[in-house]
Amino acid sequence: MYQASSIILFVFNLLLISAGPIRGEQLIVRETIPPVVTSQRVQSTPAATMKCPNGRTVEAHIFFCDTSDAPGDPNLATRQYFENTTRNYIFGTGENGIQSWFDYYSHGKIRFRYVVHPDWLRLPKTQEYYLKPLPGKPKSWNWPEWIADVTDTLLAAGYEHTDTRLPIIINPPNSSKVFMGGGAIHALKVNAPNARFLHLGGGIYLDDSDRYAYLRNEGVVIHEIGHFLGLPDLYNGTRGFNSWDMMGGAYDAAGFCGWHLHCLDWLDKSRKRYVVSTGSKPQTMTLTALSKGEGVFMMVIPDNPAKPEQLRSPWIIELNQPVLEREKNNGGPDKHILLPEATGVLVYRLEPDKNPVLQSYFREIPQDKTKRKPRPDYLNKTLYGPGDIFKNPEAPFKMRVLSIKDKTANIRLIIPKP
Repeated sequence: MYQASSIILFVFNLLLISAGPIRGEQLIVRETIPPVVTSQRVQSTPAATMKCPNGRTVEAHIFFCDTSDAPGDPNLATRQYFENTTRNYIFGTGENGIQSWFDYYSHGKIRFRYVVHPDWLRLPKTQEYYLKPLPGKPKSWNWPEWIADVTDTLLAAGYEHTDTRLPIIINPPNSSKVFMGGGAIHALKVNAPNARFLHLGGGIYLDDSDRYAYLRNEGVVIHEIGHFLGLPDLYNGTRGFNSWDMMGGAYDAAGFCGWHLHCLDWLDKSRKRYVVSTGSKPQTMTLTALSKGEGVFMMVIPDNPAKPEQLRSPWIIELNQPVLEREKNNGGPDKHILLPEATGVLVYRLEPDKNPVLQSYFREIPQDKTKRKPRPDYLNKTLYGPGDIFKNPEAPFKMRVLSIKDKTANIRLIIPKP
């Protein structure tokens, strides 16, 4: 029995890596990708059911909140600085403005404009109070109470929330950096008693000094707006998705991965395929980079090809987007190296039921690093290049990368007929 199984496996691999083009029968490819079915314990579904405000303008309402022990600038210098930054950079249409980014990824489906509320709003408790760690969590701070107080403060000031309004809370530069969670913008989901206040963006630490210059990276703002659009974080320390998506690495990523673009309805039908089966023989298929604007960018494979209408933990294949990699510099500042677009093929899987809090519900499937020459960059080790074969005991398919040239990859894929 063992000998027969070995022979079958050998023939299967031989078909996969054969050099000539092979056209199998009963290739089943669909344009429509069904939604992902999850258990009730999952807080929300990472499927194409998000209520993205496509075709509408999102109003970013900028509020300035301070505390009695960290008061805002009475001359409103902070507000003026932020308004200039907002107009020219964050919501600008220039090369580094987020509107340009969203124009590219959403194909112009979503637009932003900002509304500045000029007066400082005083929170009811002190910064010192909010900074007290939560019971049993010495490294935390009183985040839930801060959320509740900010919500009440905005509602008392007359703010009315809609699904196209994004509140962003600005704290003064003299507030604690720890209080601001490292100085970035935080997006929080808030269920106010009147159910009108659904999303809250909070906390940008503003400073003209160079030491906080990294905070002006528009990726942080895009990451938080991603939460507003319904996307979760893709990191929790152990199952991170690295920087293949802005929700996993806001400082290094270029954009959203294929599945998130699909969920937001930002990926045209012509750019994605639902590959159910290749029949009895491998099929040569082509992937093209997102920037090319045409051709198939993402392929989705069901976790159970026998029941393709019931997606639970699908597999995704796509070409990588550009990403910055960090490389240690002998005790000095980290070096940043650009990993270009279409360097390799990325394979990942959705596993929402294994992570019900929806942090890192993606799992990237790296190569067997023992069979590959070592490289200094960890992201590159995840990608599959020409000659590499993907095979995983959990996967219903095998793949070999034949070639990558001019932002186009040819792969040989086999999904046996169930």
